[in-house]
Amino acid sequence: MPISVLAKGFIIIALLPAIQPCKPIKHTIKVDRAAVKQLQVFVNEGHEPWRMDAKSVAAERILLLRKVKTTDHDVFNVPLEQVSSSETHATFQYKGSSKNYRVTVQRFAWLLPLAKQWKWAVWTATEEETIPNCGELRKKQGDSKSSQ
Repeated sequence: MPISVLAKGFIIIALLPAIQPCKPIKHTIKVDRAAVKQLQVFVNEGHEPWRMDAKSVAAERILLLRKVKTTDHDVFNVPLEQVSSSETHATFQYKGSSKNYRVTVQRFAWLLPLAKQWKWAVWTATEEETIPNCGELRKKQGDSKSSQ
């Protein structure tokens, strides 16, 4: 990051890299095998059956990304679009006004001895992506410039 001083103590010009507010932020979520196995046993006992539903697990992660209060969490009422799906992987997207969120969830083969069948295996969030809605950001920036 180069910095130039034109007149000592008076003018400083800093050349900083351009900020890219429209760049997606992708994050791989570390999976704790022991914790997921413990969760599978918990679900096998009849608790939180929604964890066997890919869309509900993705919705929970999106609610966390959106920082929705836990008292307002309702994984069944998040409007998600299914991007892709297979027996072991699924990706869902939520479209917000300023950001879109994409979450990938997985079921792991190492859970089968506990779950007994794929349909009873819990889904786990493994990847999340926050995608700024650049069109809306540019529109808001244009509106603020025109009102000045």
